[in-house]
Amino acid sequence: MTTRRHFNATLLAAGAALATPLARANDDTAIHVLVGLIVFALMLPMKLDFLAAGMIENIGLYWHFVDLVWIFLFPLLYLF
Repeated sequence: MTTRRHFNATLLAAGAALATPLARANDDTAIHVLVGLIVFALMLPMKLDFLAAGMIENIGLYWHFVDLVWIFLFPLLYLF
């Protein structure tokens, strides 16, 4: 009985060790997406003119950076 408990505890610890980086990556991605959505929402009432073009471009670059990071994280964490 003790061996079985030890085996189950070992599996639980191994599963937690593997799940922690995945949960952290998901949390980081969710925070970045939330920040991006908030920035987009703040941009909606702006008048779209030449002065706002740089800010709009930077917001788009930020959004695509988050996408690019997730494209690399997904295969690394879920498929391997």
